[in-house]
Amino acid sequence: MIGTPGRAETAPRRPESDRERLALLTHAIAELSQAGTREGVIEAVRRAALQLSGASGISIVVREDELCHYIAEDSAFPLWTGQRFPLGACISGHAMLTGQQVVIPDIYVDDRIPHDAYRPTPIKSLVMTPVGRPTPHTALGAYWDACDAPEPFDAAIMEALAASMATALENLDLVASLQDHARRAQALYADSQAELRAREAAQKRIGFQAHLLDMVQSAVIATDLQGRVTFWNRAAETLYGWTEREALGSSILQLNAASESYAEAAGVLKTLETGETWQGDIVLRRKDGSTFCARVVDSPILDGDGALMGIVGVSWDITAERAADKRQELLLHELSHRVKNTLTIIQSIARQSFRSEEGLEEARRKFEGRIQTLAAAHTLLTQSGWRSILVRDLVDQSLQPFLGDSASQRLTLAGPDLRLGSSQAVALALALHELATNAVKYGALSAPEGRVEVRWWLTRGLADARLQMQWREVGGPKVRPPGERGFGSRLLERGLAMELAGSVQMRFEPDGLVCLIDAPAPYDDAFDEPEQGQLVFPHLV
Repeated sequence: MIGTPGRAETAPRRPESDRERLALLTHAIAELSQAGTREGVIEAVRRAALQLSGASGISIVVREDELCHYIAEDSAFPLWTGQRFPLGACISGHAMLTGQQVVIPDIYVDDRIPHDAYRPTPIKSLVMTPVGRPTPHTALGAYWDACDAPEPFDAAIMEALAASMATALENLDLVASLQDHARRAQALYADSQAELRAREAAQKRIGFQAHLLDMVQSAVIATDLQGRVTFWNRAAETLYGWTEREALGSSILQLNAASESYAEAAGVLKTLETGETWQGDIVLRRKDGSTFCARVVDSPILDGDGALMGIVGVSWDITAERAADKRQELLLHELSHRVKNTLTIIQSIARQSFRSEEGLEEARRKFEGRIQTLAAAHTLLTQSGWRSILVRDLVDQSLQPFLGDSASQRLTLAGPDLRLGSSQAVALALALHELATNAVKYGALSAPEGRVEVRWWLTRGLADARLQMQWREVGGPKVRPPGERGFGSRLLERGLAMELAGSVQMRFEPDGLVCLIDAPAPYDDAFDEPEQGQLVFPHLV
């Protein structure tokens, strides 16, 4: 619990310019990306909210079933840290239940406010913002000791800070989940090692014959002190390819030692000849010449008097185990990469959305739309395991908010079942959002009969296959080229082209905007790179 009532006697100075406030917001988002604990996230949000809003007090409230728990505050006067209230009896609960931000210029004329709880405080106005989508789990409150104190930009800043807080908390949950899986994997590995040691001890206790059981699933091989094979079970035949008849009497080094590990295998044999045990991973060879990574456990064979008479070894292929370890490492790396990329995209969208000459409400609307598009693309990728998604699904999902029930009449989609990787999908989703936003305001979707046609196909270029996509608007008002490029145009012509390693052409034809996208063809499921250059669908023209 972080409680700091009475920290400052007066509210902090509100930044004088939007530029200064956006700089503080960018710094706060960067600080959230580096927070390693929930307490660190809460502290960063509490501090940033007070600086950005100039409010008299800040509180952070979490939902506990049907209660609101005030867990943190920073205020010039005591608030309610440590207290719990029914979800339906406080404004923070209202914000979390509805999922909507609440702005109240005068709390004593609003029946949603429990006035008795506020009378001991000088609070006159507030902004309460839910945190987390689709079901809010936290609320961020800002309070002023004057009526009509919160400005529209204060509300927009609080929403941006709440969205960043939700992302930071979700990332912490993902990291904690991965760490839990890693701990479980380590525990399973420790258990498997303990089981292996126990099996070795049991084999030694029951003697030589127990080592030579022909029914075990691992390869069991026995040799004399010169390294000549004296026993070769059926699992060894399967693993190495040599039959028992071929193996008996042959040198074990000649049968399964790979050229790159021959010296190491010879050294292991020398160690075993002294009566010591050995276990470890080593590259071995099959009869057909192929090699693989094996885990081997070798032990001395003693006679009744304790004299060394031979060596017995158990071995098995750990290629799949190594691949699983590598995949886990790749997953952790990919998670870190995607978290950083997502935060970078949000920072860029925030800077571009709020630095334009448009009004604050329009900037906030654009910012929310772009963030929602980014979230929708992430939802599709999450459902696919962050591998790849169909172009058709991505286009349909990105344009659905703009078309609603009229999608079947106003949208034409045509193209093969191509799949996009995560980076391509996020870039294309943001581009489609900008095109649709422009079409609603100025283009075909601003007219009742206007339609949008999206087509894609593969062509064979000089060096490789290319993905071609065409956005065409028809039935809208006459089009004229704009006098200057906005963020949407820059995103399409520069950002999208760079992200897709291709080109984007926008033609402002009189009958409607046409956008042509050319990029390398998508590849089969992989994290971010093609796997052996295999195309998903060879629809080449």
